[in-house]
Amino acid sequence: MSNMISNRRRRLELWGGLGITLLIMGGCAQEMMDQKRLDPQEATDAYQSGYASREIPEYTVAASPSARGLSMETVKNSPGYETGQVDGEYLQTVPVSLTQRMTWQELLERGRERYEISCVICHDQTGSGNGMVPRRGYAFPPSYHSERLRHQPIGYLFHVATYGKRRMVGFELDVSTDDRWAIAAYVRTLQWSQHVPSSALSKEDREKLSSTSKEEESQE
Repeated sequence: MSNMISNRRRRLELWGGLGITLLIMGGCAQEMMDQKRLDPQEATDAYQSGYASREIPEYTVAASPSARGLSMETVKNSPGYETGQVDGEYLQTVPVSLTQRMTWQELLERGRERYEISCVICHDQTGSGNGMVPRRGYAFPPSYHSERLRHQPIGYLFHVATYGKRRMVGFELDVSTDDRWAIAAYVRTLQWSQHVPSSALSKEDREKLSSTSKEEESQE
């Protein structure tokens, strides 16, 4: 009998303690909900940017798809910067927010560097899709030099690099927005390099091409 009373007392103490704990936690949660605070992107005079979210410090390494080193106002005034699309249509060229901050040569050099780090293992150095990963058994990606991909807007290349497609994973969280645009621009250069008409080359390059062709013919 005494054991039954003891067990009942323990259960009452347990439930009573649990009830008090829940009341305390509920009060804390409500207090936290009601506290004065600013939500992300909310307007405020506290900071020079005018937003509650602070601007990203210089030299910060991006760990998300947010715009590295860009003010929110710059991104806002650069349509398609984060998605490659405007009103459902792919951009035909890189956003002006990039070309205002770097030359085309700087953009392409950055793109080549990032491409050789993140893309070459599957797409190979020429973009033909014969990288070491598919050669070891994974599915071969399509060649950038196919008729279909050569005529896709550059925004499409950026969009696929960001969100992925079919077996390709998206690099939204692994490669910064700037670098994905740089890679897309470099891929466009790779495509052009395989299909550029000789008339578009400089005289010096045409002479080099002619010399190389003659050497190959002599070796056959």
